[in-house]
Amino acid sequence: MEMRAQETTADDSFVSQNILLKSLLSSKIRTLLIKGEPGTGKTTLALELLGGFGSGVYVSSRVSRDMLMEQNPQLRELARRGLVSSVSMSEGGEKPKSIKFEDYRLASIEDVLISILGRPKESSNGELLIVLDSWDSIVNKLDATERMKTEQSLLVISEANNVKLIFVSEEERLTASDYFVDAVVKLEDDTMEGMRVRRLVWKKLRGTRIPHRSSLYTLEGGRVTIFDPTTVKFVGEYPTTKFTPIPNSRFRYSSGSKDMDEFLSGGYRKGSNIIIEMDNRIGATWHVPLVMSSELNFIANGCAMFILPAGNRPAQAIKENLLPYFPEETLRKSLRIAQYNIGGASDECFVKLDPISIKETSERVKTAIHEIKGEENRPCIFFVGMDTVRTSVGQEMLDPLGINMTEFVRRNGDLAIYSVKFGSSLIRDLNNTCDLHLKLEELDRTLVMRSLKPPSELYHVEYDYSAGYGQVKLRSIV
Repeated sequence: MEMRAQETTADDSFVSQNILLKSLLSSKIRTLLIKGEPGTGKTTLALELLGGFGSGVYVSSRVSRDMLMEQNPQLRELARRGLVSSVSMSEGGEKPKSIKFEDYRLASIEDVLISILGRPKESSNGELLIVLDSWDSIVNKLDATERMKTEQSLLVISEANNVKLIFVSEEERLTASDYFVDAVVKLEDDTMEGMRVRRLVWKKLRGTRIPHRSSLYTLEGGRVTIFDPTTVKFVGEYPTTKFTPIPNSRFRYSSGSKDMDEFLSGGYRKGSNIIIEMDNRIGATWHVPLVMSSELNFIANGCAMFILPAGNRPAQAIKENLLPYFPEETLRKSLRIAQYNIGGASDECFVKLDPISIKETSERVKTAIHEIKGEENRPCIFFVGMDTVRTSVGQEMLDPLGINMTEFVRRNGDLAIYSVKFGSSLIRDLNNTCDLHLKLEELDRTLVMRSLKPPSELYHVEYDYSAGYGQVKLRSIV
């Protein structure tokens, strides 16, 4: 089966925005080999590149046109945009106006070569992209010597006719193709503790520096989305605008992120205790936008907030990151940030805890909570960095604030979120009392999240600052 792509301008919205993936369409790459086991998304990636290039032919020796249309959402999208239709071969050298389909499942290698040689130059710059899927099926009747000659001939043909070639292969072993092509990418479908993990491994990329060996990707929505390394920005590094809150529901507090709320079945359940466990491989501040999204939304919805921050979040920095979104008076009434080493700060938002006396700490905490809850006893959200407790008092405690927080939160319909470092001796005990246990981890320089209690699949976490504040975006790895 063959499909021909209409002459169009390359569509950047149709091809992944990942820089390395876009480099596969550069003038430096004449031939590309996509390898991987069945179901890894090789055809989807090939169509992604074909749609982005804007002018090309798709040759398939695997399935019929109708079956491919049924199986591939991306091809259906091309059809919806009017770039796909059925065209007979009898048009000869006449310039086609849409993708052309023809069955090559029973074709010989000679048929394929003649088909490629007979292609007119269609795009404005005379270039054409041809996808051969799967190359194994096309050349499986050739011996090693004949196959090498055929592949070498294709190189000459592609250069002489200004054609780019993409070979799609399910061969795991190293073949001659790996050596003569300009680029090789391998799609891997792996598992981690029973969860699916997809990796695109950059084997070869001539003329382009490969900064890392592999990239995490997903096939969600029938598209190939490659995840870039996680980056975190703070206020001052992006233009800020007015924060738009998400309302709380009757039984749940919104996290400030639509994606996160959907993951949480509507948000954090009121009266619950949450663990956010952080793997020792994630960046020191990778969790901050996730937490800050909730902080912004809680305050914007009229909730009070008490924070005992993790050691890498200074009290002053927390307040400075909230000030662009709320007046000083709002923070004074709603926010308390407690630390053991906060010094002699006179700011009403800061509470100095006693590293020696839990009783004294408890009294100061109770006073601060009463101040921000007010007479109406409004909801209060607690963020507790358990590593701060260990550093300051020389030991870990389940009740660092001395107020029996688990019961306090449940009784008042509040919310407590504990951040815990991987390996902490508290994790087991906290897990026994918590309602939700989330874990943040690093995979291929990107932040991923899953729920350990109750268990969930793996999700990629991305931060988008285009709205004027950090929005949490989640993508499932499917």
